[in-house]
Amino acid sequence: MARTAAREIAGAGCASVRLRDERFAAGYVGLSLSTLRRMRQRRTRGETGPEAGPAFVHIMSAVRYDQMDLDSWIQSLPRAGGGVAA
Repeated sequence: MARTAAREIAGAGCASVRLRDERFAAGYVGLSLSTLRRMRQRRTRGETGPEAGPAFVHIMSAVRYDQMDLDSWIQSLPRAGGGVAA
């Protein structure tokens, strides 16, 4: 029942629609789940930059990624030619 309510809210254009679980996030950015988790540990220790992975939030014990943060992180990655994505 709670899942049905969440789907209805998501379908209504609620901002929480952008929050994705770690499995979705890993697939979305093209990383394994274990790599994304290692990156999250780096970010938790205060590291920054692309090697620290995308920003995340804890909601109780759940880890969630804002899809806008995933897109921003992808755009921040260096390209093969040495530049940053436009």
